Amino acid sequence: MAVRGWGRPVGTATGVAAAAGAAQLGLGYGLGIVTWLPPTDPAGSTAWVQALAWAVWVAATSTVAGALAAGRLAGNLGVDQPAPGTHRPVGRPGRPVLALASAVGALVTVVLLAVPARTADGTTAAPAQTVVGAHALLGVLLGLVAAYWVLTSPAAARNLAGTMAWIWALAVTGVVVRVAGGEPAGGPLATWPAGPADRWYRDIGYWPDAALSLGAALLIGMVAARKASRYPAGRVGTAGSGAAGPLLVAVAYLLTTPALAGLPAELRSAHLVAPWAVLAGLAGSTLVAALAQRSEQRAKLVPDTGPAPVTLPEPGPVTTPEPDVEPVPDAVPMPEAGPVAAPEPDAAPADPPAARPVVPRPRTRRSKSAATPTGTAPTDAAEPDRPGGP
Repeated sequence: MAVRGWGRPVGTATGVAAAAGAAQLGLGYGLGIVTWLPPTDPAGSTAWVQALAWAVWVAATSTVAGALAAGRLAGNLGVDQPAPGTHRPVGRPGRPVLALASAVGALVTVVLLAVPARTADGTTAAPAQTVVGAHALLGVLLGLVAAYWVLTSPAAARNLAGTMAWIWALAVTGVVVRVAGGEPAGGPLATWPAGPADRWYRDIGYWPDAALSLGAALLIGMVAARKASRYPAGRVGTAGSGAAGPLLVAVAYLLTTPALAGLPAELRSAHLVAPWAVLAGLAGSTLVAALAQRSEQRAKLVPDTGPAPVTLPEPGPVTTPEPDVEPVPDAVPMPEAGPVAAPEPDAAPADPPAARPVVPRPRTRRSKSAATPTGTAPTDAAEPDRPGGP
């Protein structure tokens, strides 16, 4: 199960390291940053030293890029998760394997650097491709150590990633400035193109470049260590993370030219500024870690009294609401009473109309001699009145 879990990160480390090395060398060759001039060229010796420093840097950072990608993938897959309450990943045997896989992928830079360097044969006593290949191999070994560092310290990983982005942005900008000024492209590693002579300090250092390099190392060291400084378990490692990126540059210069005698002024300034940049980056990360520890100690000094008690408002006097009383409308003024007039007597009522006398209707009597139809008995004949009763 563990082998299946680490299979994809290992393949990613190798592939990303090889791709990063090829991409960086393509950019370096295209911009004229890495050039292998023949010894007959007047600028051949200067270009040789610059290209060797870039060769070590590219080989080392390609290894680191593979480790960064593999470590991120391992965290997303759940095979390498931070320990509870810390920023540091749980110790796993797969981490050295990821660093080694990144170094294997970065070996492609040895071939890509040594083969074009054959045009510079005669610059040194040994064949040029052998010298360049050896420096590239030293860069891969340097990157192997840095890769293991970034896999164990997230702050160092952020510092190296920020330093790589900064150096390439500075290199591209420097090429644009040189070409715009009519000068040949290229330039030393992690330096700004030299300017007028009045900006040099005792002919041994170019102070605008020194200020830019030191300021960048200080700022990157502070920003990279800010998140990791919140965890007390890895605060010591966080304090030293600011030296990761500048230290890689300083070692690249040291492997290229151990002695400063005979170097041009621009290269001498870059060699002298690199160690001071290491101290500047270390100062930035240490400052952030110290401030985080100080704020944590202040928080511990404040007594924890638990949740604040809930205070209820004191009851006030109870007031009985008054009944609603409709307002009395204002009195309407009455008109003043005048003299009362006596009522006039009513007129005599008129006589009712005379009643008509009722005259009774006389009864009609039929006589016995009244004729009736023949053959029909009288049915409605009135009987004669008998005196005295019926």
